Amino acid sequence: MMNARFSGCKCYIDQWGVLTTGADVLGEAIAMDMIEITLGQIEFVSLAMLDLVEILRTERRPVTPQEIDTALAVPSLQ
Repeated sequence: MMNARFSGCKCYIDQWGVLTTGADVLGEAIAMDMIEITLGQIEFVSLAMLDLVEILRTERRPVTPQEIDTALAVPSLQ
């Protein structure tokens, strides 16, 4: 559900339970400011995912669409 809401990055849990977040970088000569923006998005999505995974772990239930909205509702994305 999180991956469907944020197209810039995608998160995965690997076979060892490690959260992995990545983004495609298109083009060979990408500008440095674009790299910084992409890395910032990866950091943001990773932190949001960790909050949602904590709900899964502690409450042992799926996250709700509202909880995803809340995790993504920060001023820098508005």
